[in-house]
Amino acid sequence: MDYGVEIARMFFYLLLVLGIIYVSQHFLRKFVKKQRVGKHLELIEQLYISPKVSIGLVRAKKTVILLSFSDKGINKLKSWTLEEFGEVLSDSKEDGPKFSDYLKDMVGQYRRNQDE
Repeated sequence: MDYGVEIARMFFYLLLVLGIIYVSQHFLRKFVKKQRVGKHLELIEQLYISPKVSIGLVRAKKTVILLSFSDKGINKLKSWTLEEFGEVLSDSKEDGPKFSDYLKDMVGQYRRNQDE
């Protein structure tokens, strides 16, 4: 029995399986992204705080809404017009506020309000 041939065969099958996983992931990502965007609604971003609690940004026409999702229900935390929100969303500007920082501040405020 030639071990070199067997090792080469296992390596080939490993690459084949990894290739199939990569291609499947690529197509599934496109499919899921299409499911998240509607004509009037779009899930911009979702952040999981715990397995059963998350917050998400939803664009509804010209309004952006920050929602909390839990097993108890969905609650509106804050809303902005699209023009107001555009300034906060710009992660590309080096000097301007980053949305991720703003979102962390909002989560911190939300958690403090829950403790009181």
